[in-house]
Amino acid sequence: MTVLDFSAGLPPAADLLKHNATGVMLYCSPPREPWMTAKQPPRTYLDELDNAGIRFGFVWQYGGAAAPDALRGYDGGVADASAARDYLNAVDCAGHPVYFAVDFNITLEQWNTTAVEYLRACCEVLGRQRVGIYGHSRVVHWAMEDNVAATVAPGRVLGWVTSSWGSRGFAPYSTLYQKTHNVPGPAGVQVDENDTLHDEWGWRAIPELPTPSKNIVDVIDPPPIVDWTHRFTFGRPRPLAQVAYVFCHVTVNSPGTPAENVATYQINSQSGSYHTLVDKDKLLRENTPDWLTWSTGNKGNDNGMHISWVAWGNETREQWLGELKDMLYRGAWEVARWCHDMHIATVIVDGPGLLKGITGISTHKATQVWGGTDHVDPGEGFPMDVLADTVNTYLALLKGTTDENGESIMSALSSDEQRQLFDAVIQIRDLTVDLHRTVAQATGSLVEGSEYRGNLLDYVKLTDRKVEELHREYHGKASAAQVEADKQQAECVAGEAHAHEGGEA
Repeated sequence: MTVLDFSAGLPPAADLLKHNATGVMLYCSPPREPWMTAKQPPRTYLDELDNAGIRFGFVWQYGGAAAPDALRGYDGGVADASAARDYLNAVDCAGHPVYFAVDFNITLEQWNTTAVEYLRACCEVLGRQRVGIYGHSRVVHWAMEDNVAATVAPGRVLGWVTSSWGSRGFAPYSTLYQKTHNVPGPAGVQVDENDTLHDEWGWRAIPELPTPSKNIVDVIDPPPIVDWTHRFTFGRPRPLAQVAYVFCHVTVNSPGTPAENVATYQINSQSGSYHTLVDKDKLLRENTPDWLTWSTGNKGNDNGMHISWVAWGNETREQWLGELKDMLYRGAWEVARWCHDMHIATVIVDGPGLLKGITGISTHKATQVWGGTDHVDPGEGFPMDVLADTVNTYLALLKGTTDENGESIMSALSSDEQRQLFDAVIQIRDLTVDLHRTVAQATGSLVEGSEYRGNLLDYVKLTDRKVEELHREYHGKASAAQVEADKQQAECVAGEAHAHEGGEA
């Protein structure tokens, strides 16, 4: 959808339509210069746009590059937001949000010391869900991090990004992109051209966000999370509908290496990326799910979520289930969240399974069957079975702690009690695994010199069979003895009868 913005005149709606403009951004701030005749348009112009089916939103920018509005801090924000509110009330647009312009190459220091306070004041006057921000991609992300811009969808704020000052990687978290500046437009008016990145780009009051479905974070405290998604600008957007796999990797680093070190190297070298890194202390999110990463061959990048543990790849199963167990479980939490949110199957899929189109949780090594990679991580010792079991445990706990209406029943427990419950579930799962191994895995005989091998069930069955054989053998011998005894008794009785008959004669 094409949206135009302009300040030097008000193009008639008919001319806007001829230029394929289906939306416009209008200034609710007063003109700074006499030629800015498009600022604070009258209600009659808004009616003209309405009648033509052209949507419109509002932006506030009074100060120029020499005196930016946002560098007036908190008091400036109160004054500007109040003036914007008064204008919108006067033209019957009381519910509309307003983008507040940060139209210069603002630094992080300027943001943290002054500009963020300007936006906080705007939120206090209008309410956060009526506050947007215009500027380069970084300042839009800073506004999202500091919660001073309206949320239009999870992970997306009312952000209007300009192509100036090196903006990159903004599509997943913003709403408008100003791609072309100061070109001839309708009715001879100079315009800027914009693309919409989301349906809710500010043309109406932002609808109330739907209550999200229960997620893993509703029942299990999330691990520490560091968000670096705004720092990874290489890659490209992708549709979430095509995501059907989770692929497991390792970074080929010492397990004690901070995830930040790995991520910094990837950013500087642009040699690869994941969606999430897992180290001994936290999760570090490098990219959002709707962003294609450089993790494996093209097909795996297109259709997979990619998680990488900070490890060498030569760790043994015993190490993963011992000293690295917490790190394994931390990654399983992220995988469970993905599987829940994106309806990914929680079965383990090997290379032949990928070729058959089976979807689920797989490895970097398995994607060799699709070509484009020769990597073998996460390594032979990585316990994919325990990972999948833990993911299913998390998801079962999620299902088991919601009522028939889908509401969480965990709120009755304190955070400590929720954690104790979760730890108990994991302990039960671990005991179940240990019991299964004890019962089902083969072991050597305890009898010296015996070469027999079997699991506990085999020993039980063997003992039962031996008892049955002994019983049958005893029963057979007992029966033969009984026959012999009966025979001897019969002979004895016959002899006594013969002697009695002879005595009467």
